[in-house]
Amino acid sequence: MDNGPTKSDTPDALLVGMAREGDRAAWGVLAARHYEALFRWLWRMCGRHEVAEDLAQDAFLRASTRLELFREGTHFRAWLFRIGHNLWANHCRSMARRKTTGLDAAADMAEMSAVADDPSVLLGQREEIKRLKERLQDLPGDWREALLMRAEGELSFKEIAEIQGITEETARWRVFKARQRVNQGSQDTPAKLEKKG
Repeated sequence: MDNGPTKSDTPDALLVGMAREGDRAAWGVLAARHYEALFRWLWRMCGRHEVAEDLAQDAFLRASTRLELFREGTHFRAWLFRIGHNLWANHCRSMARRKTTGLDAAADMAEMSAVADDPSVLLGQREEIKRLKERLQDLPGDWREALLMRAEGELSFKEIAEIQGITEETARWRVFKARQRVNQGSQDTPAKLEKKG
C-alpha cells in the first residue's frame, strides 16, 4: 500500500502541471477544490443560481482548455477567478439593457431554509437580507466585486489586485471602503429606516 501523498494533498501548481500532461484526476482535484468558491462568488455577483452555475462551468471549461496559458508562479485560484471575472463582465455587457438587481436568490434562501417556526423571525431575516442586498447593490461595482472576492472567494488582496488590474493597496482600500459602507448601513435600526422612508 502506498503511504505517499495523495492528489488531494498536492499543491495546485503541481496539479496544474499534471493536468497539462493529461492527468484527468489532477484536473478533478483542482475542480473539486475551487469550484464552490468560484460559484459562490459569481452567485453573489449576479444573484441568480443558474447564471452563476453557467458562468462557473464556463470558467472551468475555459481553464481546462487553456491550461497552457497558466503562468508558473501564478496562484491557480486567482487565475480561475480572473477567468470568472472576465466571463461575468461579458455577461454584464450582454445584459446591458436589462437592469439586474443581484442577490435576489438570497431572499429565497431565507424562505427555503426557514429554521425558525416563528413567522416574525422569518420576516425579520428576509427584511435583513433585503437590506443587505440593497447595501451591496448600492456599492460601486468594483468595491462590491473586491469585497465578494475577499469574503466569498477567500482571495488575498494580492490576488484581488491581479484580477482587477489594480495595486494591492487599492484592493485593500476597496474592500475596506465596501465593508465600511455596508456596516454603516447595518447600524440603521428598523425604526431609523422607517423614519428615513
